Parts: sequence; C-alpha cells; structure tokens
Amino acid sequence: MSMLFRWFVITEIFFASTLALAQSPEQTFTWPEGKTWALSLSFDDARLSQVETGVPLFNREGIQATFYVMPAPLKNNLEMWKEALKKGHEIGNHTMNHPCTINFDWVTEHNAIENYTLERMHNELRESNERVTELLGVAPTSFAYTCGTTSVGRGKQNKSYLPLVAELFTSGRGWLGEAANNPQKVDLAYVLGIKMDNTVFENLKPVLVAAREKGFWVVLVGHEIAVSGQEKPGEYEYTTHVDLLESLIHFAKAEHNQAWIAPVGTVAAHIERQRKLVLPLVTHPE
Repeated sequence: MSMLFRWFVITEIFFASTLALAQSPEQTFTWPEGKTWALSLSFDDARLSQVETGVPLFNREGIQATFYVMPAPLKNNLEMWKEALKKGHEIGNHTMNHPCTINFDWVTEHNAIENYTLERMHNELRESNERVTELLGVAPTSFAYTCGTTSVGRGKQNKSYLPLVAELFTSGRGWLGEAANNPQKVDLAYVLGIKMDNTVFENLKPVLVAAREKGFWVVLVGHEIAVSGQEKPGEYEYTTHVDLLESLIHFAKAEHNQAWIAPVGTVAAHIERQRKLVLPLVTHPE
C-alpha cells in the first residue's frame, strides 16, 4: 500500500467520522413545538365506549388519540366515528377479522392466525383499508397487530408479516410492550405499545418519567373506556379507566413535563421526517 493511498484512506475515514458526529440523530432529532418527549393514546377494536366516553373526554382536553378499527364494528356506529375523525382523531387499521392465536377460547379456525398465510394477511390488510376508506373517506396509515402477534402460520411455516406492514403503513403498533420507544432507533413497523387497561397512574408514571428524561415516545394501548367500577361484565382486564386517562393527560400537559401528545401515525410521520433530515454517511464500495 503506497503512502499516498494510506493518506487518502485515513483522510476519508476522518471525514466520515466527523460527518457522523455532526449529523448524528442524537444531535439533530427534535420534537415539535419545543416539546421534549411524546405520548400517544391508542385504542383497539372500534368499541362503542371509545366514541361514547373516550372521544368526548379527549375533545374536552384538546388532544387527539388513535383508534384502530375493524370495518364491521366501525359501521355499527359510523356517524359517531365520523365526528371523531372531524376532531382530528386518527383511524388506524386493525384487520378485517382480528386474527389471534387459536389458544384463545374465543378464536375460531376462521380467524386463527396459525391458519393464515402471508398472502391472506396481505389481502386482509388491503381489504380493511379499502373498507375503512369507503366508510370514512380516509385511508389508514397506521396499523395495530391483533393480540400483538406479528407472524402467521405454524412451526417451520411460521413467517413474520412485519414486512407487509412496512409496505402498507407508516407504522405498526405492538401490544404488551414493556418500554418506551427511542425515536432514533425504533422500527416504525413495530412500535412498542404498553397496556393501560386495568391499571392505575402510579404504575405507568415511572415509564412516563423515564421517557421525559430520555426524550422517548410512550405509546399506550387500551380497549374499553369506563369510569372505575362501571366496567362491562367480563371486561375488567380490557378496560381503561377515565381517571387514569385524566391523570395521564394532566401529567403530560403540565408545563414542566413538556410532552407532545399526538396520535401514533402523527408521531411516526414526524420521526420519519426527522430521520430524512440526517444526511447519509459517506460510504465506500467494497
């Protein structure tokens, strides 16, 4: 190796390292409006309590949430969902048939995700988007994995459908996650979603505080919405309480906490835009 070539290689490495430091996501990523972290409230299944109880609460507080819907229950209360959309709430895709593992007693052979193929899932996601668009006039850009399951099929034929979600949507939200999302690293096709059903504010506060300190994104997931003690029979484990939502919102809106409260799709789109602001590093051919 000649001295001139060595000098050229060293110079290139130095330049690339300097550029990486100057353009690192840690130094360039920002949340909107001077906020320092983000919070998204999301709900699954298009349940009646979400538009009867949740939407009025969010409207009073001046915030928007994300609702992952299936066309059938959406159609049952269509006018109420249209009003929610007018207030800026996000409507996401939650499949046509809510496939889950057949280990649940309520799952049939028809919607057992073990019996799905990638082709069937792809067709179902597209059909659900088309139906929602016909009903509401907007195409969902965010998806929520049913039961948090991200793969179809059994055993050796089991395959992830994250690539399908990445192809069709700007974000895919998970379920039963345990942490906030690092906006500089999160795979937007699998955003961690933390359960807020059947819990109290004090249980979630440490997650919020940690996200505030790190500049992370907390995505919370609920189903039914009700006043504590007024849950539907058998739905206690899948009910988010109104007092919890009020505490979450007031905490996030407190001036010293500096949280950006926005729908999942809105936050994901912001993260994607921020990533595009970072110039690609210098690369060299093999």
